[in-house]
Amino acid sequence: MMPGTLIDAVIADASIKEILTPEEMSQFLDAMLKSANVESSDERLGRVGMGDFNSYGYLPFDKYKESVNQTLDYTFSDFCISQVAKLVGNDELATKYGKSALNYQNIFDPKTGLMHPKDSKGNFKANFDAISWGDDYTEGSSWQNSFAVYHDINGLKNLYSKDLTFEQTLIKLANQKPSFNVGGYGFQIHEMTEMSAIDFGQIAISNQPSFHLPYLFAYTNHPEYTQLLVKQLSNQFNDSIDGYPGDEDNGSMSAWYVFSCLGFYPVCPGTDEYVFGISQFDKIVLNIHGDKKFTIRSKRNYPQNQFVESRILNGEKLSQRFIKQSQLTAGGELVSNLCLLPANASNEKLPFSLSDN
Repeated sequence: MMPGTLIDAVIADASIKEILTPEEMSQFLDAMLKSANVESSDERLGRVGMGDFNSYGYLPFDKYKESVNQTLDYTFSDFCISQVAKLVGNDELATKYGKSALNYQNIFDPKTGLMHPKDSKGNFKANFDAISWGDDYTEGSSWQNSFAVYHDINGLKNLYSKDLTFEQTLIKLANQKPSFNVGGYGFQIHEMTEMSAIDFGQIAISNQPSFHLPYLFAYTNHPEYTQLLVKQLSNQFNDSIDGYPGDEDNGSMSAWYVFSCLGFYPVCPGTDEYVFGISQFDKIVLNIHGDKKFTIRSKRNYPQNQFVESRILNGEKLSQRFIKQSQLTAGGELVSNLCLLPANASNEKLPFSLSDN
């Protein structure tokens, strides 16, 4: 729901992390395929417009509400289907849905660097307003929702030009005022109020579409921006009656905070990677199945040290911006050496992306 069939992400994640058996994966794959191909009689449940999505490669705004979010969520779900299909050995299905997972490219507007609704004739919507909520977007504007390409950030980066880069667009996202127009909602909903209240640019950490945004700098030449944003956003949480910077919806905001305190976050469910941020505590111990433990330490963890100089996993220096599920479940120790000024991390391996890094 809201929108698409994002239960697909839970299934793919459980499959790739070997929580499901091959038999269970096959059963769930059948269910995923039904959701992807059989329209629900209730527009609030399941996918709509699959004929048009398959024909155009996107949902046209003149025929469907929240067309941008629907399109992006369908492409991510198709990636999830592809991942499960690979695991059960159905290469034909994996290829088909892996190709469909790239349909996000069809609504990208290189002039704005944002996802722009298209009509059924292939024309971008006129009078585009990047801060208008609703209509073509779900609980946000184009700013909150244009980067929901969790499975192919590198492919998204490649759609930008030298004059307008992915990194520049993310910086603009962060640095502008938390302004909004009520748009299709017709009135100010609580998510708009919450975004304005914390005044953190257009990074509306108060609502789910923005949860991964601070971590996207890990895919750029400035991963230290992720560390800085995560540490600043974590300070928005406390144990008072207003201790959440927005709507604690089904535990999602608590989950964001817990992951961000650990120092990594699952930007792309359906893969075995967690993207590094910065740990908030001197020492954290994870109890792993099988009586193993994974210890996370932060050295020189002072308020002024907001960057990670280096990470050491089981005595060896890491040169990657993510940690794998298998590395966590094997047990061991991750040590982050924090510093006052950011170190050069240009040679580190980037997190997963459907397109080659």
